[in-house]
Amino acid sequence: MSVTVKVQCPCGARFAFEVEPVEGRLPVPVHCPECGADATGLANAALAGWTAGEGVTASESGRPRVRLRSERSVDIAAASPRPGESPQGPARCPQHPDEPAVERCRVCGRPICRRCMELHGYVCSVLCAGRAEREGIEVPEYAGRRDRVIRRRQRWVRTAAVAVAVLGLGTVGGWVWSKWWGSRPRTVFVASVQADELSSWELLRPEVLLSWNAREAVLRVLPEGRVLWRVPWEDGERDELPRLLADHPYLCWLRGARLFAIDSRTGQRRWQVELPSPVLGVRWDDQAAVAVSGQGRGPRTVTRVELATGAAKREVVIPTPVPRPLGVALGSETRPARVPTAADAAAFLEEDPQETDTAPPRHEFYPAGAEVVEFQTWLIQRNISIREGLKPKEAPSVLESDRLTAGRSWEAVREALDDLRRARTGSVVKEDRSRYGVRLRRWMGTGPTEWTGEIVGPPWWVPLRSVDVLLGATQLLVFEKSGRLRWTAALAFPVSPEILQQAETAGHGWPCLEVGPHLCVFDQGMLTCFELTTGRVRWRLPSVGIARVHEHEGRVLYVCTTTATVDDLAHPLQVKLLDKPQPLLLKVEADTGRVLWRQARLADRCFPTGSYLYAWWFSRGMSGEGTFFNLYRLDPRTGVPLWHEYTERWPRRLAFHAHRFLVQWEDRIEVREFRSH
Repeated sequence: MSVTVKVQCPCGARFAFEVEPVEGRLPVPVHCPECGADATGLANAALAGWTAGEGVTASESGRPRVRLRSERSVDIAAASPRPGESPQGPARCPQHPDEPAVERCRVCGRPICRRCMELHGYVCSVLCAGRAEREGIEVPEYAGRRDRVIRRRQRWVRTAAVAVAVLGLGTVGGWVWSKWWGSRPRTVFVASVQADELSSWELLRPEVLLSWNAREAVLRVLPEGRVLWRVPWEDGERDELPRLLADHPYLCWLRGARLFAIDSRTGQRRWQVELPSPVLGVRWDDQAAVAVSGQGRGPRTVTRVELATGAAKREVVIPTPVPRPLGVALGSETRPARVPTAADAAAFLEEDPQETDTAPPRHEFYPAGAEVVEFQTWLIQRNISIREGLKPKEAPSVLESDRLTAGRSWEAVREALDDLRRARTGSVVKEDRSRYGVRLRRWMGTGPTEWTGEIVGPPWWVPLRSVDVLLGATQLLVFEKSGRLRWTAALAFPVSPEILQQAETAGHGWPCLEVGPHLCVFDQGMLTCFELTTGRVRWRLPSVGIARVHEHEGRVLYVCTTTATVDDLAHPLQVKLLDKPQPLLLKVEADTGRVLWRQARLADRCFPTGSYLYAWWFSRGMSGEGTFFNLYRLDPRTGVPLWHEYTERWPRRLAFHAHRFLVQWEDRIEVREFRSH
């Protein structure tokens, strides 16, 4: 039997509900719907009074059926206090009295705290959750519910694990691909070349390949090798290979006495200049080309041609007579302090003032911006310095000793070779320290300017971008483009004559180069960085055997040098078998001279282009037989080889441009590219 129980909570709320008592008591606890306080005692007291007055006993109820239906006597929404208006303060959670209520159950309306919401969300218990599911009550999802937080965390962990696994597999796969495929170049273009045909190839840009022979010039687009244009020479019957002087702004060629330019985009001829015959030589820079024509020792016709427009200017220059050289400087020759030998006597007898062991007179013309520099040199006084080229012979000779063993065989061989060289050369080294006169005159500018001076050692003229340099044996004179002498300096060692001669022939590779506001000069034993404006030494880097220095992006220098020491400079004729100087590559910080990395015994030449650094080495066997070629791609940051190729033949030509490079063999031409950057 159901009875209606009416209860008044101490908070003032009144509520009623129907219940079937069990032995005169409530079968379940009851809470106030307003404040959440436990009202089970009040309900049991009311139920006991009603049972006594009506004469109803627990036996009349029969089998208890728990059926709870609550009826409120007041409107909960209207009676619920607003924040700050309840005289009893904020509502408390019935399940956690020490926690303030932050929400109400969306089914029964009981106050709930955050701890309850972490367990059940917007309902107070599992019973309300089941009731909401049965009655179709919409309950919003609570993002902070514990099971959902755990599932979300597990989902993030799984996602992170998958991402780490994918990243790890991608890294390993990328390393494997880069190691076995990406770091190895692939061939993108191959063409056959006849061994007896005069031809040349040039990689103008990574995607443009230029080839020419005695008949025509062809421009191809890489990697497909499509011919963009083909231009036959006007006098194609001539068996002469044109010389490419410059590739910007146009392709400028010299063929016989004709200088002409072709547009690399269309193949059309832009300008043509006929030079007076015979042409003795042509030099060029980024702005103009200077051709010298004439016969014998007569007048010279100097033609300056603008590369951008083809505008030509001519001047007829008559060589200025130079005085005859003076006699040999007395007491200036230094001879080895030892007992003369037969080789010394032969060397002394051969020393004739008429001997051509000094630099011959020169009369050259160089482009210098908008002007032409006339460079004339002559001998003033001959002075050949003679010094020891071999170390003094050790007293206990290995060859004459009775204790010659197999372990000292290399020492015996070296001593025998030293004796042979001592007999052939007299163990002396001759160095030209003669006095030379130099005359510099600038033409075709606002007005001719002239400078005349004297220098010790063979003079060399080095035109640079913003200044010009006059080099002697150990003297350095820097001139402005206007012809004014800016500053002078002395070098620690003489500059290598072989390097100067190679640079004069090729037009590049000089031992002087501008690097931003600095001028770097290398001699036989030192790399020196000067301030370009004042000549003050900024830093020095000792290194013997420097052959080439490359500047890259104005920040670093790549130095091609050797592991030789100053002792090798002092005794250049000394034979070395097992301890020969090995090639050495250095990366140097241009501002401070700090060595960033060094790579020894790898390559003797390198070339930086873009983000790539190539290195190679042409070598022979110990007996001078065989040809061995090693080509590397190095990591510019560390100098570690990323790729290496070895062949037992030398290519005719190498050209590098970013990720593509050209190798010309005797029978074919190959263009390769790296797929990884």
